[in-house]
Amino acid sequence: MIRRFRARVALATLLLLLVGLARAARADYDARRSAVMDIVNKAGLAEEEKKAITTAFSTYFNQRSRCLGDLIEILEDDDKDPQAPRWHTRAQSCETDGARTLGQALKNVREPSKKALDLMNQLKMEEDKFYGALTIVTVAERRDVIVELGVRLEQKSDLLFKEWNSIQYSDNSIDQQLQNAVQRVDRQISDVMRAAADKHKDVSLRIAEMVKAWGDSPGSTGTVIDNAQLPLAWLAQKWIEFKGRELEFATMMADTARRETSVIVMFNEVRDDTKEFLEKGSFDNARAALQQAQYSAHGFVGNVSAPGQKDDAADFRTRALDALTDHMEDAEKIWVKFVSQNEHKFFGAISPDIKEALIETRDGDRWRRQLEDHRLQTQLASWRSDAEHYFGVSFSGLTSEQRSKLKAALQPHIDKYVESMNEADEADKKMLEQANERKELEDKFDD
Repeated sequence: MIRRFRARVALATLLLLLVGLARAARADYDARRSAVMDIVNKAGLAEEEKKAITTAFSTYFNQRSRCLGDLIEILEDDDKDPQAPRWHTRAQSCETDGARTLGQALKNVREPSKKALDLMNQLKMEEDKFYGALTIVTVAERRDVIVELGVRLEQKSDLLFKEWNSIQYSDNSIDQQLQNAVQRVDRQISDVMRAAADKHKDVSLRIAEMVKAWGDSPGSTGTVIDNAQLPLAWLAQKWIEFKGRELEFATMMADTARRETSVIVMFNEVRDDTKEFLEKGSFDNARAALQQAQYSAHGFVGNVSAPGQKDDAADFRTRALDALTDHMEDAEKIWVKFVSQNEHKFFGAISPDIKEALIETRDGDRWRRQLEDHRLQTQLASWRSDAEHYFGVSFSGLTSEQRSKLKAALQPHIDKYVESMNEADEADKKMLEQANERKELEDKFDD
């Protein structure tokens, strides 16, 4: 297996070397050079003229080869900054340097012939046309569009990562506060219900003792009445305290819902920004830029016609588009990563996992069931009914007058107790109402 791996590496290296050699061979752009030299050789010029023109064109084509190579390197450059200005500056300097070189071809020939002058003028016009066609090529602008897309996607991806962390941090902080509050209220409900159940039995026993004491010795009732009043007062006070806690919790739930709504609003704003970002610069822009570059490069080849120029232009076109294709592949990788990280979160349909991460419907349902499972309202109704019937204690054995006095002594305290239970019942309903309103957060999402 290791041998196969090494063989593949060797083959890949060889292929890269061959590609490199092929590109290096193309870099000389010799088609036009050969054609011009052939024309000069067949022109029937004087030896001095032929030598001067040959020397000038040798220098010129070396300059042109370097120029075209430099332009390709600019297109290949991984620098994230725009390269179009640099590309066009270099192309313009190539045209200027080439014109200067060809313009001085016959300067050392004392009296060049008309044939030599006409030939140079014709060849210079053809080369001017070549550079004129080259300078309007827009592959560098398209290269910048493609590279900029990758830069913007990476920047946007980093920003979305930070914004998502910020959103999650805010949401987790709210969720933790709510979870702690739910656990605290859950314990308080359990504690007060256990204590109330014990006191409830205690009141029943105290009233039974009161009935017995009044029946046995109607005169000695003060201490017995106090003994019944104390647990009733305790129960009333505890339900009032419990009411305060539940209303405080309901208020906190409402505040939590508002804060979670603000988090969702923040999330939706980020989605809107991302949508606008993609409308201005999605991967389709890069595809369009590559197509425009191809059109411009093909136009370059079509705009030259002198012998050998079309071959050199086609060679340049291939290398230029190879460079843009490399940038395109890099941009596509960045785009695929961007999509994988952010689709169904910041653009596209929101995934169930993202919804759950922000509004925690499962936690909300669990917390609501947790609070409802105490059946506090049912228990309160049972105890309230029991209190209205004097805790199920029989008044048999007492005279009608004794019953009236006993009820008169107990009724104000029972009324306070029942009133406090009613208030606790309303507070519990308010708390559960706020818990149920969390479901409405789902409607805050943009789909």
